[in-house]
Amino acid sequence: LGVSFAFDAETEPAVVKEARDLCRATCGFASRYKCVGELFVFAQSWANNRRLKLGARRSIGHACFPREGLAAAAWPRAARMSIHLRRNQIQWFNPRRMAGIYAVNPPIIVGDRVAAFEEMVFINGDSRLVIGRDSFDEIGTL
Repeated sequence: LGVSFAFDAETEPAVVKEARDLCRATCGFASRYKCVGELFVFAQSWANNRRLKLGARRSIGHACFPREGLAAAAWPRAARMSIHLRRNQIQWFNPRRMAGIYAVNPPIIVGDRVAAFEEMVFINGDSRLVIGRDSFDEIGTL
């Protein structure tokens, strides 16, 4: 986890605006009709279309697991270990349909600076919401 602040500046740096827009667009793209890998492809295409680079080569997030089932006895260690498995990563080739909670964290590179916002998206049937936000316009705010 890293936090950065822009001191002594009239406006926010361009990298912060681009990172917020990328996170907002990626969370808005998520739905039950998409595969998990499509989120990565969308984020990479979004960055390429703006002549920027996606800061992640392998993954831009992961699935989050509740405390239930067989893994409940070893929770949170079992949940923490399972997010590192390829099948639970938001990466280029992951053909699983989106369902559940995903931590989305697409980093963007603008010049020599990197920034990212992380949000948790809940996909349940036709409903999609960003946890802790009333609307998608609040993504990337404190």
